[in-house]
Amino acid sequence: MCPARYRKGPVVGPLPGGKSDPPGSAPTGYAPWPIGQDPLPCSTRYHRGEARLVPEPTHNDPPRPEVAVGGVAIDRQRLLLVQRGRGVATGRWSLPGGRLDPGESLAQGVARELHEETGLAVRVLGLCGLAERRGPSYHYVILNHWVVAEEPDAAAAGDDADAVEWVDRAGLERYELVPRLREFLRSHAVLDRLR
Repeated sequence: MCPARYRKGPVVGPLPGGKSDPPGSAPTGYAPWPIGQDPLPCSTRYHRGEARLVPEPTHNDPPRPEVAVGGVAIDRQRLLLVQRGRGVATGRWSLPGGRLDPGESLAQGVARELHEETGLAVRVLGLCGLAERRGPSYHYVILNHWVVAEEPDAAAAGDDADAVEWVDRAGLERYELVPRLREFLRSHAVLDRLR
């Protein structure tokens, strides 16, 4: 049984002298589950130098957020889109991008993902906006960046993209976009840059 599994319950006040909760105790504002009702295994984690027991993730836990990056490329008033070939939203159109690799900067991740999915070398200009995609098995926090393609006409699908297209504003209506992409494009003034 894991003594670190907590539920909302009676408030456990701070310790005398303003000290923090001792390791393995319920954090302030939480009470432990009743003994014998929590069969989950624990592991030791360190928080601010103190060892604490925390429950191992289970299949019922929500997915941990992952950092992802995307590229907003516009050339001759057309937006670069890729058709997803696998994973979340297979068959739908989205901005090119994907998960950030360990040790990568945001700009490096954007450049790598655009090259992998479209074959294009890009110059990363800066942050366009943040998007969040959540589902039962995924949770992505996506930092979309403005980019400029060095040779826009050389775009070709690669990696997990089935197709790549430069799309004008009127053409967007013909594409089945990933959920909430149209709202992102509108709220971050991307549509205003398309003809």
